Amino acid sequence: MHKVIVLFAVFVSLCGPAYAQYHVYDSAVHQQTIKNGLEEIAKMAEQIQQMKMQYQQLQQSHTAMTGMRNLGDVLNNPALSSYLPPDWRNIYAGINSGGYAGLTGTARAIRESNKIFDICAGISDSTAKRACEREAANAAQDAAFSTQAYDKTTARLKQINDLMARMSSTPDQKSALELIGRLQAEQAMIQNEATRLQLYKMLVDNEQRLITQQQKELAHRQMKKRGFVDLKPVDLTR
Repeated sequence: MHKVIVLFAVFVSLCGPAYAQYHVYDSAVHQQTIKNGLEEIAKMAEQIQQMKMQYQQLQQSHTAMTGMRNLGDVLNNPALSSYLPPDWRNIYAGINSGGYAGLTGTARAIRESNKIFDICAGISDSTAKRACEREAANAAQDAAFSTQAYDKTTARLKQINDLMARMSSTPDQKSALELIGRLQAEQAMIQNEATRLQLYKMLVDNEQRLITQQQKELAHRQMKKRGFVDLKPVDLTR
């Protein structure tokens, strides 16, 4: 009997650690653990969605600031780049040497539409006739160039207004920057054209003074031929 008691005591002592490791199942704790896990997963999914949206916004901002929109040539009419033809000085030189023959087509039409009587047609002296035609032809050519410059200025102002309207409705910042660059280029070209027009006006004024002087010299030459006066040549260097 004593041996049985001893064996039972040994069995209990050996089984004690096994019983100590056994956990009782708690349903409430298990449900709470699952709930907490699902909440953590939901938070992680929300954070991932926010990061995705932030990335898309950064990508849109980068696209809006970079790349080309090819708006540098939008609403750009090359015909408006210059108010005067590149050879306008040669045209006046042609009028100086050839009279009516040096006129452009538009200027010739203006001359014909405004002509009442051609006072140069009856002049027999070639120099006097050319000087007479030069005065009449210059007036017609001035009118043609002035009309052309006015028409191109009006068209260019409309083009600038269209660019400004386009800029106010542009979808992104890069497009706006390109349109601003176009407007700045337009402003620079307008300033250049204004300088050219000032030079053109100076040439026209000089041409008129030369014509006036030429007419005076022709009149004096004619008077000298008839024996009315004996004039010395004018020294233009003084």
